[in-house]
Parts: sequence; C-alpha cells; structure tokens
Amino acid sequence: MAEAKGALDGIVVVEIGGFVGAPYAARSLGDLGATVIKVEPLDGDPSRRHGPFPKDIPHLEKSGLFCLLNANKLGVTLDLTRAGDRERLDVLLATADALVEDLQPDDAQAVGLSPADTAERFPRLVHASVTTFGHSGPWKHFRGHALQAGAAGAASIVIGEPGRPPLALPCSQPDFQAGINAAAGVVLGLIERRASGRGQHVDVAAADVMAFFGGITSPLYTATGLAWERAGHRASGSGGFYPYTILPTRDGYLCMITRSGQPWKKFIDALGAPAWSAEPRYRDRAALGRLYPDEGDALLAPLLGERTSADLQEMCRRLAIPFAMVRNTAEVRACPQLGARDFWVTVDREHTGPLTYPGPPWRFSKTPWRIRRPAPTLGQHNPDVFGRGTLTPALSLAGRGSPNTLTPAHSLGGRGNLNTLSPLGRGQGEGRAAGRRPCPPRGHRPRSRPAWRRPAPCPGGAR
Repeated sequence: MAEAKGALDGIVVVEIGGFVGAPYAARSLGDLGATVIKVEPLDGDPSRRHGPFPKDIPHLEKSGLFCLLNANKLGVTLDLTRAGDRERLDVLLATADALVEDLQPDDAQAVGLSPADTAERFPRLVHASVTTFGHSGPWKHFRGHALQAGAAGAASIVIGEPGRPPLALPCSQPDFQAGINAAAGVVLGLIERRASGRGQHVDVAAADVMAFFGGITSPLYTATGLAWERAGHRASGSGGFYPYTILPTRDGYLCMITRSGQPWKKFIDALGAPAWSAEPRYRDRAALGRLYPDEGDALLAPLLGERTSADLQEMCRRLAIPFAMVRNTAEVRACPQLGARDFWVTVDREHTGPLTYPGPPWRFSKTPWRIRRPAPTLGQHNPDVFGRGTLTPALSLAGRGSPNTLTPAHSLGGRGNLNTLSPLGRGQGEGRAAGRRPCPPRGHRPRSRPAWRRPAPCPGGAR
C-alpha cells in the first residue's frame, strides 16, 4: 500500500533562517509534506551552538534545539556574500513555491532578498519574513529575539510576582509563536496564489504576535483602559473569586481556578471540611480573593502538603472539580494520554543516535503529519543540490521535474510529477513552465555587505 502523502506534498520551501522563528515555520511546513531546503551560512545555523548537548559537550551536530527544529529538511550551505552562491540560491528560488527567512530588512536588501526584490524577480514566490519588529515602522531596523518580542508585546509585564521585575516568557515562546504564524501565512499565501497567480510577502513580527496573544492584556486595556498587573501565583484581578491560584502539594503543584462556588465547596469537603471553611470570613469568596488571598493560601497549604499532586488530580477528576496538577517535563513525557495518541516520535540520526521528538500538533485523517528525515548535518545535501557543478532546480527536489531532471526525486524524498501537483502549487490549468523565472544577470551585486554574523567555532564541530 502506497504511503499517504502530506497535505503540502509537492510544495517546495527554501528557508534562510537561524535559531527558532524561521526554522520552526519551515519545519512545520516540512512536517506536512513540503520539501524544505534549509540554507545555512558556512559555519551553520546559530542554534547548532545552543544546547542542550549530550553530556553538556558542545558540538555542531549534537544540539538538541537544532535537531528538533530542523527535521524534515534538506541542508545546504551558501555564503551569500559571494555572487556565485547568490546565483545558486536564485536557481532554487526560481522554482520554489515559498521562501521563509529571518533576515533584518537591511540584510535582506543587501543580498537581493527584500520583499520588493523577490516580488520582481520571483513573482510567484510566497515570501515570509520572520523578524522581531517586522519590515515597517520606526523599529524595523532593531534586532531582537524572544526576550525583546515578549517585552515589546506586553507579555512579560504580566509575568512574575507583584512588586518585583517582570519575567520573560519561557522557552523562546514568542519566536515559536511567530514561527507557527509564519507557517500559516505561507499556506494562506499559497491558497491565494491559486486565484491571482502571484505570490506575496508575509511579514510576521514576533512583537506583533505577542501584542495580539498577550493573554488578556490587550483586550482588557483596549476595552476598559485597565492594565493587567503581575499577580505571581494567583490572578486576583480576573474577577477576584477565590481560588485563582497555584499552590504546592507534597510533591508538586496544583492549579486551582473556579468562578463557581460549587466546585470549591466540593473540594473543601473532600479535604475534610476544616473548621475555618465555615467561618463567614472565608465563605465570602469574593472578599477572600480580592482582599486577603494570602490567608486562604496559608489555610490551604497544610492540607495540600499532605497529598501528592496525582492523588489530588484523581480526587478532582472523580468529583468533577476543574483543578489540575502542574506537570513537570518527566510527567509530560510519561503522560498516558500523549502515549495513547502516539505523540512521541523517535528518529535515528548520525552523530546523536535515536532522538525522541514531540509529535504532531495536528491530526489529519487523510494527509498525515510525518517526520521523514532527521535534521541535516552541516552541508549534507550540497552534493545532491549543487553536485557535479550543475544546479538542481528546486522543482526536481520535490519530484516535480521533467524526465531529464538531473537528481532523481526519490533520492531526495520527493514525490509526484507535473501531473500530480498539489493544488496549492498551481492554479487551474496552469503549467509549471509558465511559472519559471530567469536568474538575475551575472553582473548583479548586492548593495551592501549583509550582516551574516559568524559566531566563534563550536568545540567538536566539523567544517
């Protein structure tokens, strides 16, 4: 039985990105079947130097972050300060469906990859830019990462204890959120291209994403003029009814949130209905939540400290109380729900051996999410894409080339042919030949040198 194709089978994406945002966007597209060609500078994506590393020993080919974000990609290296390498990139873009990059606007312009450049030279290309502040506005030239995006988008200001400095969103969440929005933008751009025949620029700013997703911060302020405040382990401003808090158990933490009094009463009764729960001062949940929540926490603490998180979770589930244990990483990894859904995927890889990855955020009944290949080693697919002195158009890498294609599609994981193009790739009755675009003249030069920073070599890394 033939293997089911992904939803984006036949789509070709070129990625020029580092660290999190753009690589996550491109990987998300690759997970759905797109052929993704990752273009790295000669010394690699900066995430290759970011851990975790096995035994905490840095190595270019053993970064957990890089391996996670770059599965399902072909990997090539180019130095975009060289005219010849820019021409190689142009050949890929000439037959690609989408470009995902995270270059600063000045850097993109310097190497001929500004939105205006790509619109002129590759009119069918959907071009997604993933930066901290976007390609317009007074901050467009500012550099940043998740830390700056979370702060600028009013996410950090609501995280932390009252009276203490705000905290950053953990685990580069602003960059991950920007990446998944960029992936969605690419798909929408491909759908629109079916009608117009032309690509467009998708400008994703992580700070914009955070301003939109900043919890209740933005709608609360725009609707009422009130600003959300840091509340630490509780959120008294969310209506004020106790409990709205996270408290320690014997071995972890329990998250308790309820606006209704009935779950709270059932919870207190299940804990033994302590005498204080009958006192008028503590029966008034509004006053308890708004005026003296510390007293409620102090009264609950010894009762929760006698029980494990799992025991409390089971009790709440049995009594239909909407409280939940706060799980740590090991507990998530062992979660029977995730296990039953085959969430974890193990992939073998040179240098690292088998690695277990988080699985699909989507479940498709006809076009499955799948990891088809591990993250590439540095320059691994240069021979396939640029070998023997002949450039292989991106078209053939996705299995969409003619019978004279130099590189067999099956050798690069591509599938299909010109008669089985994805609907996102072509409009009705539209042939590929009409979509071909010439390379720029050999005399084309960038307007200024791009800032492709080159970090210090990583110990143990090969060149």
